Amino acid sequence: MLRPMEWNDVEWVRKERNKPENRQWFRQDHLISRDEQERWFKTTRMKSFLVFEPLQDCGLEPVGVVSLSKIDPVAGKCEFSIMIVPEVRKRGFGTKALMGLLDIAFNDLNMNQVYSDVFDQNPALDTYLKMGFKVYGVLPNWYYKNGKYINSAVISITKDEYNSLKQTFPE
Repeated sequence: MLRPMEWNDVEWVRKERNKPENRQWFRQDHLISRDEQERWFKTTRMKSFLVFEPLQDCGLEPVGVVSLSKIDPVAGKCEFSIMIVPEVRKRGFGTKALMGLLDIAFNDLNMNQVYSDVFDQNPALDTYLKMGFKVYGVLPNWYYKNGKYINSAVISITKDEYNSLKQTFPE
């Protein structure tokens, strides 16, 4: 279900990120240019960030992107991000992809903690909480977007929490 992102995925990711229904949940507000997206991909490769793309069972069309960044092997922590295309949301692709990404973070990279910060109005926050993430705080007025301030929830899951919850999620 997960595979490393490749150069031919870069434009697809850019187009999806630029859709208003996706962009509303991202920290940056501007439309991403082709040059920006290509620079991002080259930078992630050079910094050894891990970027994966979940694929539909048929393997023909991507359904989203999950990634690990800010990988700190000394502290054993990293940040995750995820984007699932609107047409297939609420079908379990995001949960499966994120579980696969957590498995890579905890088992392959030996991380102890995976975290993110999420707009507190993002409906995906409920999914993260059901998956075992916990909210460790809310940053008031943390982002300014579309003419208003937005709170951000800081979420995290540890390796032990993941392992104890892993058996409740189907493969």
